[in-house]
Amino acid sequence: MAEWKHTTASAPSSASMTSLGRALSRSRLSQPEGFQSQKSRSAAGQTRRRYSSSSESPDISPNIEARVLVINTGGTIGMTYHNNVLSPEPNALVETLRKLHILHDEQYAQQTRLYEYYKPPENTLVLPLSKQNKRIVYTVLEYSPLLDSCNMTTDDWATIGKDLEKHYEQYDGFVILHGTDTMAYTASALSFMCENLGKPVILTGSQA
Repeated sequence: MAEWKHTTASAPSSASMTSLGRALSRSRLSQPEGFQSQKSRSAAGQTRRRYSSSSESPDISPNIEARVLVINTGGTIGMTYHNNVLSPEPNALVETLRKLHILHDEQYAQQTRLYEYYKPPENTLVLPLSKQNKRIVYTVLEYSPLLDSCNMTTDDWATIGKDLEKHYEQYDGFVILHGTDTMAYTASALSFMCENLGKPVILTGSQA
């Protein structure tokens, strides 16, 4: 797993920052409370939603829900076998995640009407309750076409950076799914493009 996080002791001048860095550094997340978007902070911490009153609900307490955007660029982690050969398949990742109870709690999603609150519903999932009494609601943004990382170009790096900027205020963290062949290069490029972030950006993938 490749993980990139960048912190700084003091904010640099705007002249020394990239345009994307300037846009993203406007977040208030450098404060100690951290890992919360401005929209979430205005709602008493991270998101708390109104739960259904069903007596069958195993958990109707107002748990904190953190939001994570998963950007699926491609790579082995999202591939499926066709004639004993791995190949990318659109939407296969979300369909697989939805079937795994350790990665998606469908009962919770239905009982709390999660899909009415988070969009798009077809690409939104929620993890089981953590020991810290929190849940992570994550939405998968899948690129089309899905890329073999050997074919990743600088234009693709720019696309990832722009998507981080576009969705920065909506989410508390970001996970980028990427092929392992060039993951290190993408991580290096993003470290220069996305300076002074207050939220984690994680690159990860898998090998067959």
